Amino acid sequence: MLQYQYSREIVPATVAKSRSFTSFPVRIHKHDSLAQKASIAFVKEYKNVCGSRLFDSNASQSPIGHFTSLVIPECHPERLALAVKILDLGAIEDDVIELPKSAEEREARYTEAVSDGDDWKSKSRYKRFRAYLSLEAYEAYGERAKTLGDLTKKFMEANIVGAADCMTYEEYIPVRIQSFGWEALTELACASMDIHLSTEEKATAYPAVRPLQVAMVLTNDYFSYAKEKALHQLQNRPGTISSAVVVLMKENNMSEDEARSLLKKKILEAEDLHRVELERLEQSGSLPQNVGRYVMVCRMACAGSHFWHATAPRFSNIAPSSNIRLKRSIVSRLWNWMIPTSGATVLSA
Repeated sequence: MLQYQYSREIVPATVAKSRSFTSFPVRIHKHDSLAQKASIAFVKEYKNVCGSRLFDSNASQSPIGHFTSLVIPECHPERLALAVKILDLGAIEDDVIELPKSAEEREARYTEAVSDGDDWKSKSRYKRFRAYLSLEAYEAYGERAKTLGDLTKKFMEANIVGAADCMTYEEYIPVRIQSFGWEALTELACASMDIHLSTEEKATAYPAVRPLQVAMVLTNDYFSYAKEKALHQLQNRPGTISSAVVVLMKENNMSEDEARSLLKKKILEAEDLHRVELERLEQSGSLPQNVGRYVMVCRMACAGSHFWHATAPRFSNIAPSSNIRLKRSIVSRLWNWMIPTSGATVLSA
């Protein structure tokens, strides 16, 4: 199994004080201060390239630590700053794709963003900015950088699909896993920790990993629902909130509160199923050391993501329908100036 070198466990009492309800232990990188500094510097550079001051530099932060420190707590220290940059950039550009809610708007926005004729994207400063990030990634990850870039592009494109338009919960889950960017995130985690898995090894791990995928995407839906609902209310256009809360409400003819309670139950059930499947793999003798390490990487990412969602200011419960400040900080920063940057592959120059 995984030997912890660069992380420490967050004491259960600290976790209990938050809105977190994960049954997994939560770990954080020992060098989280470096991750936070790298994030602040990266966002400042991104602002300079974009010519905007509206972006919230705390988007990936929580009172406990940066998103990267929590989801990849065993990241090699020399690769921590790069992982922070990649995840911060992915979050920024993913936000833009998700804001327009109709499938037609998402597709049009994505097409506009990746168009060769996009004036903003053709700016030399932006090209240099992306080229330097690509070079940094190739120096750190080698050929895996291309794989990571391809997976990130796949995840961005998946956001064009209206997941909330799925009629049933079972239809929603696989679409949501794809649009969440699970493959890109776990590839980054493995690359940052020098873990290499074959297709066959990933297939072996899948029964224990699949419940973690489910728990992770449902956790995002659970904690982000208030923000998604707020954005929906502030838009001057009809649309669909892409969330398991909405799917469960429709499928079971239940209230919003009932759907959120059911969603919480499903998250905990997924965590329990992970333990059952992991124990089955261990007892069957079909869990090689490398596969076991991969499973633990996925579990740490699931736990860290849960705790981050439970503590991050961006998911605070606010009633924003008349909150002008929220309208400026969320809608303006994601819609007015970031539109031209959406959809680009993280590692593409």
